[in-house]
Amino acid sequence: MKVLTVAWGTVAALSIIVMALVDVLKHGFDRGTRWPGWVWALTALIVGVAVAVIWRIDAIQAAPPQTSLQGLSGEVLTGILACGGASIAHGATGGLYAAKDRLQNGNGAERGSEAPSKPV
Repeated sequence: MKVLTVAWGTVAALSIIVMALVDVLKHGFDRGTRWPGWVWALTALIVGVAVAVIWRIDAIQAAPPQTSLQGLSGEVLTGILACGGASIAHGATGGLYAAKDRLQNGNGAERGSEAPSKPV
């Protein structure tokens, strides 16, 4: 069970890295939301698989029964799982820049929105 916890922890950490990388790309190339959402979903998939393969991260090999999904196929599957996790993390936080704005504003408002008025 401890091995699976490490594997899922690896995927969770990789998901946050993928979300951050895609948010940086989106912030740099598409500030005006000109591109449809599927472009960024596909970008997250590509980034997730690329990071897992380049860093040789294979969370599947940590699973107790030896499977044929090890090596490159395990790395690709780990990248796909990280992409899904990045999507969940992005949905929960609104993305890296929206979370940063909420922390800086201290009021939960996102960039461009007005701060709530204080009662008199």
